[in-house]
Amino acid sequence: MVATDIRGRNAIRQLIIVPLLLLAACSDDAPPVDKRASEAKQLKAGEYEVTAKVTSLASTDKSTPATKLKIGDSTRTKGCVGEDGTPAPALFVDVGDVCKVNSSYTSGAILNLQLTCTRKSNPGYVTSAVDGSFTADAFKATVTTGTSFYGNGDYQMVRELTGKRVGVCTAPAAKAG
Repeated sequence: MVATDIRGRNAIRQLIIVPLLLLAACSDDAPPVDKRASEAKQLKAGEYEVTAKVTSLASTDKSTPATKLKIGDSTRTKGCVGEDGTPAPALFVDVGDVCKVNSSYTSGAILNLQLTCTRKSNPGYVTSAVDGSFTADAFKATVTTGTSFYGNGDYQMVRELTGKRVGVCTAPAAKAG
């Protein structure tokens, strides 16, 4: 004897099919991953061209920010990534800033740097936090910069950066382009 529901259909068939459909709907399969990003252990050594766009700029001391950049401005810079995959600080800061890397993490497609810089034209400090991601030959990052000058002009600025490898590094310092 075959079990049937009130409409006369085969109830056993429903007992088998419904759980299978529910199981398929609750799959743990992850979405596809960009293989280039997941395979990048470090940035490839070489020269990189970086485009930076200012997305936010605000005075932090109620004076005119001591920068020539304005919201919406774009700049282009070139600089090097070393053989160990570490990008030069000059790729992320204003041309002429002299920087020290406080902390750096570039692994597993994650790019994070903390920089402390000085600027000849404004005594004091410029700090930048770089937060981004990379493939073997390109990166994207958000750079948040804050200043603490001895005089007026302190500001906080956010820039969106994109960088791509353009060849072999010909000079250790960044150059404006």
